[in-house]
Amino acid sequence: MKTYSMKINGENFEARIIEFTADHAKVEVNGVEFAVEFSTESSQTETKAVQTEKPVQSMPQVNTSVSSGSAATAPSQSGVKTVVTPLPGLILETKVQVGDRVEEDQILFVLEAMKMESDVFSTHSGTVTKILVNKGDNVIDGQVLLEIGD
Repeated sequence: MKTYSMKINGENFEARIIEFTADHAKVEVNGVEFAVEFSTESSQTETKAVQTEKPVQSMPQVNTSVSSGSAATAPSQSGVKTVVTPLPGLILETKVQVGDRVEEDQILFVLEAMKMESDVFSTHSGTVTKILVNKGDNVIDGQVLLEIGD
């Protein structure tokens, strides 16, 4: 089927639709195959993508990748930095509390994504000022998880 070039969070990806029906699709993104299930609004279930067992030729490399050992951060106007989720998933565990002092590369959350557990790390030091998610929350790519002040 057709191949698409796309830019996500400033990174280039090649996506190829292998199969597409009304309720599912098989998509290959940079050599990684995913099975995607669709649902209608009336069914009230989520659309989900599951990585298939196809060998990986080249994984998408994004500067916010959990496998790189860090989460993305963005400074806010008040000097408070935010930590965002590097990919969609489920928060399994929160490792810090408001008021905790965190160091660079410290584990902040355990995230389940594509049936794998991944740690979300801090990219800088500071004090946790706000936690915006709880254990059991589903998060989307780029969602703010917590704020860290100086």
